[in-house]
Formats: sequence, C-alpha cells, structure tokens
Amino acid sequence: MKFGKVVLVLVFIAPGLAACATQQAMTVSSGAMANPGSKYRNAIAVRSVSGGQVMNILTVPGVDVLHVASGDLGQSMGNPGAAAVRQLMRQVIPKIRAGGKLVGAGGNSPADAAGIAEFIKLGANFITISALGLFRIGAEDFRQRVQTAL
Repeated sequence: MKFGKVVLVLVFIAPGLAACATQQAMTVSSGAMANPGSKYRNAIAVRSVSGGQVMNILTVPGVDVLHVASGDLGQSMGNPGAAAVRQLMRQVIPKIRAGGKLVGAGGNSPADAAGIAEFIKLGANFITISALGLFRIGAEDFRQRVQTAL
C-alpha cells in the first residue's frame, strides 16, 4: 500500500496534542531554534495562517512536525465553514511537506474517509480524528450486523 506509513492518531482532547503556537508565535526571528538536539520530535500546531507564516516556521531548526489544526484555523479565519478551511489545508499541507517537515491534519471526522484520503494524498504523514467518533461508527456497524443476524 502506497500510504502504508500514515498513522491515524486517536485524539480525545486535541488541545493537548502538541506545543501549540499562537498566531504571534508563528512568525519567528532569524536564529530561532527549537531544541534541535532532542531525541524526541518537536511539534507545533498550525492554528492560524496568514502571509508567509507557514513558510517562516519551516526555517526554524529543530521543528520537525507541523500539525494543521482545522478547528483552530477555522476560528482564526472567522469560522467561514468547513469548505474554506479545507481549501486552506489543501494549500498548506503540500507546502509543509515541500519544506521537509512532517505534517499532520487534524479535526477530521472518521466518517469522512474521502476527505482523510485526500489529505494523505496531499502529503499528510498523520491524521488526527476523534476516538469517540470511531467508537460510534464501530458501534453502529456492530448493531447493524447483529440486527441482520437476528
């Protein structure tokens, strides 16, 4: 499978996922560094995008992973709706990959297999989804199979 290395991350509470950057923190000064000698990956959540901020953060030594958080992006955009947020994510994910960083896409519904596949095809290394949503889908599938067996 071409996308066999993509990891689905089950998230109960997304805010605890990564060291989240505020809009002000997304613009970095030259010489900034994020613990480049760490044995762990340094991750930053992309919570807003304007101008060249994503490209700017790609230049920080030690930042290994950028997680594109759809809920936070939507809020920073004035809640324009899912279609506008997904369009921005379609632009940002390939730029992050082209910048040599790992990238995750968050805020996905487990019921939206086509949307998740699209982000993987665009280069997402990992996808975060709601574990409760997966449990709901699994429970509904199980209920239907039992109902059919009766």
